Amino acid sequence: MKKRPLTITNVLLGLLVLAIFVNPVFVGASHQPADKVVAQANKVAVFSEEMSGADGVTILDSTFKTSGPTDLMVHVSLECSILTRVVTPGSDEEGATSTGEAAGRIRVWLEFDGKRVDLNQVSQNPQPSDPPEIGDDSDKVTFCNRHNRNTLTDMEDPQDGVDEMEVYLNTKNANAFNWVILNTGGWGGTSAGHNIHELVVKAQFDEADPNGTPITANAESEASGFVGNRTLIVEPTKMSNHASV
Repeated sequence: MKKRPLTITNVLLGLLVLAIFVNPVFVGASHQPADKVVAQANKVAVFSEEMSGADGVTILDSTFKTSGPTDLMVHVSLECSILTRVVTPGSDEEGATSTGEAAGRIRVWLEFDGKRVDLNQVSQNPQPSDPPEIGDDSDKVTFCNRHNRNTLTDMEDPQDGVDEMEVYLNTKNANAFNWVILNTGGWGGTSAGHNIHELVVKAQFDEADPNGTPITANAESEASGFVGNRTLIVEPTKMSNHASV
C-alpha cells in the first residue's frame, strides 16, 4: 500500500491538537473573588482649587465584588491641611477697631455605586433592590477646619488708630473616619455586574466655619487647603439582622 505524503496542513492540525492537550483552557479562571478585604492608597496631593466644586473631587476609589447579603466596614484616613493668611487692615481713626478673618474646611464622603452613603442606616429583611436611604449634605464628614480671626483695637493713650497686622498659619495632621454600608447585596452594582460595586471617596473644600457658615475674607486674607497621603480599607462582614447605625 502506497503511503500518502505528509502535508503542511496535517502537521499544523497535529500541532493544534497537541497544544490543546498540553495547554487546556480554563474557563472562568480570571473571575473576581467576592467578599475580600480591599485596600487602596495614594500619595498625590490634591489642592483646594480641585476640591472647590459642589461635587468635590475623587481622592480614592475601588471596584470589588460582594455576595448578598454582605455588610461593609469602610475605613478612610488622610493627611489634611488648612492654610490661612489673615490681614487685619490698619486705620488712622482714633479708637478704631479693625478685623480680618479667613476660614476653610475639607469634608469627605463616600459614594457607593454612584449614591452618597448615609451615615444612619437600618438593615432590612428581605434586602431591597436598591438602598432606601441615600445620604445628603449632612453626611459629609469634616476632616479638617480652621477659622482664623484677628481683631485690633486702638487702646493707646492718646489714641491714634491701629497698625496693619498679618498672620500666616499652616498646620497638617492625619485624621480618620469609619463608615458602615449595610446590605450591599441590595445595591444596584456597576454596569459590569449586579454584585460588582464601585466605592468612591470624595473630598470638598469650601470657605466656611465649623458650623458651615460661609466666611468672606477681605481682599488681603485667604484660606486654602490640601489632602495628602491617604488610605482606604474595606472589610466585608456579616452584621446581625435588622442592624442599625
